[in-house]
Amino acid sequence: MSQTTYNLEPAVGVHGQEYDAGFNDHISAVCTEDIPFGSVVVRVSGDPSKCKLPASAAEITNPGSVLGIALHDSLQPHLETDTAAGYKSGARVCILHVGRVRIKFENNTPAGSSLFSRFQGTGTKGAIRSDADTANAAALAGASVYIGANAALGVVEISRRGV
Repeated sequence: MSQTTYNLEPAVGVHGQEYDAGFNDHISAVCTEDIPFGSVVVRVSGDPSKCKLPASAAEITNPGSVLGIALHDSLQPHLETDTAAGYKSGARVCILHVGRVRIKFENNTPAGSSLFSRFQGTGTKGAIRSDADTANAAALAGASVYIGANAALGVVEISRRGV
């Protein structure tokens, strides 16, 4: 079958992509598990040079645990069959510690709403949403919705400085 429709404009962006060139602060850590782009990452207890996806509410609400959001990196190899493109275990993860990032929210997330990060339940650990989803996600301090979205890319502003 031949293609009959064409996009005249490129996509606005991709999940986990930096939103702008404002003041952005990056850090990096080696992941101990596969980490999808755009996920909240936390530090591995006892080793500040390593990161992982959150596995409990305490890891998200503890001020010193959350490192930031894993940024999209087009140089990371992944297969088209991968359900979530991202960093493979053992890779160095580029983490947005301060700044704005494009995010595909798990649910309708209007501007100004509180943010929660998933640590269990149905969905991707580290995903961002607007509610606790029956205690499967915890409040993400130091982050806010800059541009809300429903089934499209929104923008999260994160500031882990001083947290």
